Parts: sequence; structure tokens; C-alpha cells
Amino acid sequence: MKIMKIFRIAVANVTLPADKKPTKDTVYIRSERLVYQYGTSNKEYIVRVYKYPDGMYSTIGFNGRIGGKLTVQPKALTHSLAQATSVMSELMWEKEAKGYERALDANFLRVPGIHESEVEPEPEPVVELSKEEPLTEKEQEDFEKSDLAELIGHQNISWYKKALSE
Repeated sequence: MKIMKIFRIAVANVTLPADKKPTKDTVYIRSERLVYQYGTSNKEYIVRVYKYPDGMYSTIGFNGRIGGKLTVQPKALTHSLAQATSVMSELMWEKEAKGYERALDANFLRVPGIHESEVEPEPEPVVELSKEEPLTEKEQEDFEKSDLAELIGHQNISWYKKALSE
């Protein structure tokens, strides 16, 4: 059994700058929901690792009664994804030690954020092809005699001329 060393970073709530407070458009990488239902207790704890465009990561916990208002508890703000997920693991272990159990619905909608798999990728940039001079008769003959020409069917390929010059 492999034992993973967890770095203790999450000792108390941290203050997040205004641009690091999660909104509905903030991308999160991982989300877990834990619940505690015993006697009259009906609690939930949701913890997420958020990713920001500047390369920073935050670990934020949300706790409260199931169906009620959730309290935001920012636990870490770091440049390392490994540290952010380590803090998340630590928080989950602490809650599980208190009797919380993992719930199946980790992507809970009452907590802000969008999962990275739901983010639409940036469109690929359009590359404009430059007009090159056609091959000379000699270059065309050399090309037609080459193995490459046989593979692609004796087409006049302008990039072949570029390959000859390199």
C-alpha cells in the first residue's frame, strides 16, 4: 500500500482577493460532496478546487444544512495544483473522520463554478496559406520521379519546392 504525504496547508480560512471569488463561470477541476445525517443533523460539505486563468488554484469548502444557505470557506490559494488537491484531500479526510460520507452528486449546482469538461475550447486560429510560385519544369520532373509523388498521385505540391530549398 502506497502512503501519500499530505502537506498541511489548510489550517484556517484564507482571504481570497476579489478576482478569485468563484462565480458561475469559474472553472473547477474537482468537486466532492460529503453529507452527515444522524439524528437531527442534516449537514453537507462541498469542497472544490478552482482553476484561474493566471495559473492560480484555490480550494474552497462550502458547508451548511442540506437545502439551506451554504457558508463559503476558502482554505487555500496556491500556484500548485498538487497543493490545492492535497488541501482538498485533507479536508475530506477530516470530515470523514467526523462521520461525513461521500455523496454521489459531486457537481452540485448550488455552488458556483463550471466543470472544466463543460468549458468550450477556444477555436483554432485560422492559418492563411500563402501563394507560392509554381514548381519549375525541373522541380516538377524531380517530384514526379520521387517516392513521395507515387504516394500522393503526381500532384503539383508547392510545399515540395519549399522542402527542396531546406
